[in-house]
Amino acid sequence: MEKKLTKAFFTKNFDLSSSEKKFLTNDILSMEWLGNIKPVNSNVSTYQTATYSFEEIQVFTVLIPNNQISKLAQKAIQLIQKYIPYQAVVIAEDEFEFVIGLCDKRINQADKSKRTIEQHYFSPVLSKLFKNELQTGLYDALAFEKLDKTNLETVYKSYVQALANYQTALLTGTFSKRSGVRTEKDMELLATMDRLEAEIASLKVAVKKENNLNEQVKLNVTINKRRQEIETIKKQLSEE
Repeated sequence: MEKKLTKAFFTKNFDLSSSEKKFLTNDILSMEWLGNIKPVNSNVSTYQTATYSFEEIQVFTVLIPNNQISKLAQKAIQLIQKYIPYQAVVIAEDEFEFVIGLCDKRINQADKSKRTIEQHYFSPVLSKLFKNELQTGLYDALAFEKLDKTNLETVYKSYVQALANYQTALLTGTFSKRSGVRTEKDMELLATMDRLEAEIASLKVAVKKENNLNEQVKLNVTINKRRQEIETIKKQLSEE
């Protein structure tokens, strides 16, 4: 069922920016459509509102050069997600590693044929060569028989929740498939932690540039406070 997705498909059908065209040409080796999940082949019903449409879930792979996963995977996934109007699971891979990418797509009210991406969800870099207990937990959670098949929206959200549960597991050391409500809370905590870590990185740069000792002290105090906040979040994520 695999079908090659050509670069010409994107350049002819979509208004790519010059940087996107350059990225597509230089950094993406190939793309494939692996298949889809829809009512006719899954016996799972569609779900649609004025804002969201889950008619089918498309699955794609994007091949990028070896040893470039950390640098290019998210960008490659974002490119596919931006121009494919369906809900999609996109896997960016090289010979040894891969990243799974999902996103929330809202119907563009000005043009119903287009979608507005609200948020991306990415897995960490995963190895093809080995898997540990946490990765085994992730793969088990992603198995079709383990998904919530109330409709295609719940199927897609099951994928998102599995990635969130894995991110939590990397901090707690144990993979646990949590409820949807708990997973949403965890996702909020993970997003807050990412923001705090980004703030710490910015503050460290400011410390290096600051010549005034008193200001350096203030900045370092703030850094320590943010680190304490991160530790508090880790404890909250570890709670059952």
